[in-house]
Amino acid sequence: MKSSLTKTEQEALSHIMNAGAKITTKYDKNNVTIAVVENRSQDEYRLAGLHNKYVANKQWLINTSYREEFQAPTMTIMDYPLPIGAVPGSNNKTFSIEGFLGMERQYVKYAGSAIGFVFCPFICPEVNYREAPLISSMFNFNPR
Repeated sequence: MKSSLTKTEQEALSHIMNAGAKITTKYDKNNVTIAVVENRSQDEYRLAGLHNKYVANKQWLINTSYREEFQAPTMTIMDYPLPIGAVPGSNNKTFSIEGFLGMERQYVKYAGSAIGFVFCPFICPEVNYREAPLISSMFNFNPR
């Protein structure tokens, strides 16, 4: 891991270390089981893939700390590093979330941001609400 950590990430890292994890800031294929990276463009991401290692993002540290057990970072999009850049055609598009609460809302927000959309926490004039049923149907959630 190369970048600075938030307080929550530091606490999660400390919790994971107390559980027995060894942390290094330099990638070494012989000593790394899981590479924690910011995005898919980093050299460590490519090397870990070549060496059949798990790859995770910093959110995985927090989620693992809360779960108090190992879960592969490939099990959820929230734990896996994002690509740099946006999906072509998503630039300058705004989205808001209605009807989702809690973790479901976070998943939808994360997915929209990962695509490249800009999140708007309120009803925004820029949002095309006719497309909302399409976005809602992409997820297996029951809007409340």
